[in-house]
Amino acid sequence: MTVWLSDLAAYSIQLAVLVATAAAVTSLLRLRQPRAAVAFWQALLVAALLLPLLQPWTGTTSDFMISARSFRTSTTAALTESGGVSVATWLAIALGTGVAIRLAWLGLGLIRLRQISSRAARADECSTLFADLTAGLDANA
Repeated sequence: MTVWLSDLAAYSIQLAVLVATAAAVTSLLRLRQPRAAVAFWQALLVAALLLPLLQPWTGTTSDFMISARSFRTSTTAALTESGGVSVATWLAIALGTGVAIRLAWLGLGLIRLRQISSRAARADECSTLFADLTAGLDANA
């Protein structure tokens, strides 16, 4: 397994534990106020984004690097001789494809949102409609 793949797996596990713990805390504390819930989840988002930066950086010894390189070389040679693609390459392709699909989905949502907001009427244009409705319903709030 390559270094970036093991780092990604460690980050994913840490993030899953962090989100599961946060979900348990919100249900135990019965956090029902919308502003408090949004602030809590936004703080969790910031923590999740800062998590890779807060990890301690440790240097590797030369023995480990030599053994990792020799292991990597031997597995790569075996995989390329058989004509196959390494697992790390397939995972990178799958992750990249997932990111591209998600970004396209968000882009389509943004386009749809712009279309909806461009067709929306301003509140002052609807004030006569609201006045007629409140008068017709005899509602005074």
